[in-house]
Amino acid sequence: MIYYKGLTVILLLLFLFVLVSHCHEYDSVFASGELRCKAKEREALLRFKKGLIDEQDILSSWGSEEDKKECCKWKGIKCSKKTGHIVGLDLHSDFSNTSFRGNISHELLELSYLNHLDLSHNDFGNEEIPKFVGSLQRLQYLNLRDSKFYGIVPHQLGTLTNLRTLDLGFNNLVLKNFSWLSHLSSLSILDLSNFYLQDANLFQYIVKLPSMTDLHLSHCQIPTYFFVNSSSRTLSYIDLSYSGLTSSPFNWLFNMSTNLRSIDLSGNQLTNESLKILKLDSNMLSGFFPENFGQFSKLEHLDLSLNQITGSLPDLSAFVSLKELLLSHNKLQTLFARPWHLPTLEILDVASNSLEGTISEAINSLDFGPWRLQYLNLKDSSFREVFPYQLGKLTNLRTLDLGLNNLNSFSLSLSLSLSLSSLFDSNFAGVVPHQLGNLTNLKTLDLGFNNLVLKNLNFFSHFSSLSLLGLGGFDFRYTNILEDIFKLPSLIELHLSECHIPTYFFVNFSSTTPSILGLSYTNLTSSSFHWLLNMSTNLRSMDLSGNYFSVIPDAFERFTLLEYINLSYNRLSGGIPKFFGNLRHLQTLILSRNSLSEPLSELFCKLSMGANESLEVLVLYKNQFNGPFLDNFGQFFRLEHLDLFTTRKCGISDGQIRL
Repeated sequence: MIYYKGLTVILLLLFLFVLVSHCHEYDSVFASGELRCKAKEREALLRFKKGLIDEQDILSSWGSEEDKKECCKWKGIKCSKKTGHIVGLDLHSDFSNTSFRGNISHELLELSYLNHLDLSHNDFGNEEIPKFVGSLQRLQYLNLRDSKFYGIVPHQLGTLTNLRTLDLGFNNLVLKNFSWLSHLSSLSILDLSNFYLQDANLFQYIVKLPSMTDLHLSHCQIPTYFFVNSSSRTLSYIDLSYSGLTSSPFNWLFNMSTNLRSIDLSGNQLTNESLKILKLDSNMLSGFFPENFGQFSKLEHLDLSLNQITGSLPDLSAFVSLKELLLSHNKLQTLFARPWHLPTLEILDVASNSLEGTISEAINSLDFGPWRLQYLNLKDSSFREVFPYQLGKLTNLRTLDLGLNNLNSFSLSLSLSLSLSSLFDSNFAGVVPHQLGNLTNLKTLDLGFNNLVLKNLNFFSHFSSLSLLGLGGFDFRYTNILEDIFKLPSLIELHLSECHIPTYFFVNFSSTTPSILGLSYTNLTSSSFHWLLNMSTNLRSMDLSGNYFSVIPDAFERFTLLEYINLSYNRLSGGIPKFFGNLRHLQTLILSRNSLSEPLSELFCKLSMGANESLEVLVLYKNQFNGPFLDNFGQFFRLEHLDLFTTRKCGISDGQIRL
């Protein structure tokens, strides 16, 4: 105990010694409680003063007299409290006829610790910005606004790599060879107001600055093409006031930065009639739908999706030119509180809302020129009714999504021009109507996970253009329709998850299509694998998860174009076949929830024979792999996600790695 007390006393004395030493050093700067500026810097400031015309004697505190030697007390001077060096020079005018004239002396170079320089609102008689300003390497803030500078902005400013704020606005300056801007990686605030900006490349340099948040381009007479194909990840404020804008800037403005918080468009020549595209998606807009949107009478595209808008939609009949209305993923309760007239509407998306009433009521309330509507998405919108026969009014409809609703019976009254239809998980019941075969333009059809029955479906042979088909949850034990399906000439993607597929179906099976095949949870066993020999070698994606496979068959070796394999939730044991290394296009391999047990080093060795150049995702958790693997790990340079969670003895503490 005595030992610890003695040690405590010693440590306390050491702390006091350091504190006293620090205070002694601090007193060398704060002698007698006052700052002591450096003589060299004081003399430089006095020489700098001689170049200025100070008619109002603003710098009367600057002098060599004994009572004025403390330059850290001079007007406009800021010194470091730690070192006494001058770090700030602020000589901006306060707009009351107190501006400086004259010239800026190179004596400023003696202020080597200067990080803040403000000479704004003065009158430097149309002189050029001195090139030596670029040698003030510690500058973080440079403000030369409205100081009557003239000529080309010196490229030497590009050496000020610590600069965070640069204000050159309202002078008579020109930007040429502005590539130097790209060196200002710390710049967050830039003001080029009243510049003549015509070169679109300039804006590309500005928006690519990694720290840029505030951009001021007021009074710049900006041409529309100036902003084309420009985007920024950081820009949150932009001032375009009094810049001669005549056409709507919203087309490019909302594509410029997702972080925009404030926009100044005052003093331009914009009118409500000029606004054609308004995108406010993926924000946090809440409350009722804004009634005053109707003032934008020329609006063609309105996107308010992914917000928290509630209530019902107001009458949007004032949008006589509206073509696209996107309102998905909000909290709307009523779609149309009163009849609308939208004769030009082509796309309507209100998916994922909490809508009351029925689709029939909605369509009856909407006079939108049924010959124009081509896309209708009502997915996951809480509708409850029988299949809405009013859909037959939409004679030009090409895409229809009614998935994840509660629509009960399935009748058919659809546009013959329909090319995409999703009725996924909508609680339909009964027999799939044979009239579906009349939709010969269908390219996508998803009837999965309803309570539908397939009978006498020879009409599937009519779908010569069908490329994606979803029949998840269907029972194929009492029909031979699968043979017709696999013969569809344009079929690329087929999803048969949770289907009842009879074993005999695969006896004489052959197919040249599809290239994406989903057979998860279909009770398939290893004895069914021989049918793979009759599949097209163009197969690129196969989902066989949730089945009863105990081995991975050699038939997989044929599919050298495979990019995606999912064999999770099976009964696989041992190791993976060596030929997996020949799958040079393999991007995703999921083997989780099996009983695979080979050493991880062997697994990675097999995959490194070719798949190491393509593999991006590897999921192995809930197996019995063992041993280290890091020796081979470095060969998989494209690997982004590796999941080994609960794989035992793998040589790392965390089984899940995201790269």
